[in-house]
Amino acid sequence: MKNEQLINPGATASVNHIEGALVARQQWVGFGEGEPETYMLRFSSYLEKFSSLIRMILDQSRTAYILLEQEISMLKLYLELEEMMYKRKFDYSIDVDANLDPEKILIPGMLIQPIVENAIKHNSLTRESPLKIE
Repeated sequence: MKNEQLINPGATASVNHIEGALVARQQWVGFGEGEPETYMLRFSSYLEKFSSLIRMILDQSRTAYILLEQEISMLKLYLELEEMMYKRKFDYSIDVDANLDPEKILIPGMLIQPIVENAIKHNSLTRESPLKIE
């Protein structure tokens, strides 16, 4: 693949994530749960967060490396969206070793998110047996 076509290889994962997220959210548009006002507030909140996530993904796709701090921010937002979608059927925590400085460490963009996405998608999520991501 030519360098000018794709600066960040993680951008391919980003495009796949955006496509998957839009397809999965189609059900929200046609089948609102609960009172219309509550549903619209949840949906509006979801769209606002989703928009922020897309902006972060697009910004990060312009460079080969991003700060770990940026990856963590994007991952937190992604997990918030998934929590909304799966109605809190999983728990997560993001802990960074005290000896590391996320504001100084560069990593390839979209390095962690696909792993977390697979953990969510390929596990049976139930209230009795929630997925725990650490």
